[in-house]
Amino acid sequence: MRADCAKTDVVVPSLDAGYEQTFQKIKRPREDISIEKVISGLSALRNEFVGQIWLEVFMVEGLNANAEQIAKIKNAIAAQLGQKCEVVADFPPSCLSKRIENNTEDVLSMLKRRPCLVNDIYSSLGINRNEALKYTTYLQNKRIIVSEQQDGITFFKALS
Repeated sequence: MRADCAKTDVVVPSLDAGYEQTFQKIKRPREDISIEKVISGLSALRNEFVGQIWLEVFMVEGLNANAEQIAKIKNAIAAQLGQKCEVVADFPPSCLSKRIENNTEDVLSMLKRRPCLVNDIYSSLGINRNEALKYTTYLQNKRIIVSEQQDGITFFKALS
C-alpha cells in the first residue's frame, strides 16, 4: 500500500486514537491491526514518501476528544512523524464538541425516521464514510441506535 501511496503528491491517512482501547472502539479493525501497527506504518510511510502527509484526526466526544487523548495523539504523531509535523487545525474543545454534537443529532434524526445504510447517512449529510461510521459507532456505544443485518446488508436504526 505504501508503494501505491508513493505515486501521489498528498496522502491523507486517519489516526483517531492514541490508546489501543480507544482505537478499537472507534475503528473496530481486524484482530491483527493495532494502534502501534498503524503508527509504525505511518512512520514507515513518512520515511519512504517525499510528498505531503495530511493526517486526519476525527474527534468523537466521549471517546477521544478529551485533553489526555488529544495529547496522546499529538505526541504519537510528532514522535513518529518527525520534526516537520505540525498541527494545522487546532480547535478548542467547545467548537469541536458543538460540531460533533450537531452531526450526531443529524444522524440520530435520520435514524429515528427510518433505518438507513451507512451510504444513506454520509450521502445525505454530506460527510465522508468514515465520519458516518464514527457517528454510528458513537451512538451504538451509547446504546441509542443498533445495527441489524438483512440479506448481508447492515442497517442502522434508532431505538425507541
